[in-house]
Amino acid sequence: MPLQQSPALQLMREKDLTISALADIYGDFLTEKQLTFLRDYYDFDYSLSEIAEKHGVARQTVKDAIDSAVRALREFEGRLELFSRFKEIDVLADELLELAENEEQRRLIVRIKKCIDLSAR
Repeated sequence: MPLQQSPALQLMREKDLTISALADIYGDFLTEKQLTFLRDYYDFDYSLSEIAEKHGVARQTVKDAIDSAVRALREFEGRLELFSRFKEIDVLADELLELAENEEQRRLIVRIKKCIDLSAR
């Protein structure tokens, strides 16, 4: 029987995935240091102490950079809503895929989904 995640743990993981997705979209607007620390923390699951040691900086420096990056990413998303739009387009494309009547329509819908696939970036 598979273990069930607590709602709090599931919410934390969803937040982590959201931050990673926002970094995929808006990461070029962060400083190199912010993006590096953010990726190490969210994508590679390093602790703040591990990141600090890896880069030869204080743990507080890493925490401040990540906090600043997360605030910036949320602000970008709040203004531009690209991630929200990608998710909505993906849901609509799934619905269209179910309604597709032939292979050509399915192929076009799959191409649309690939265009908005953040994991391919």
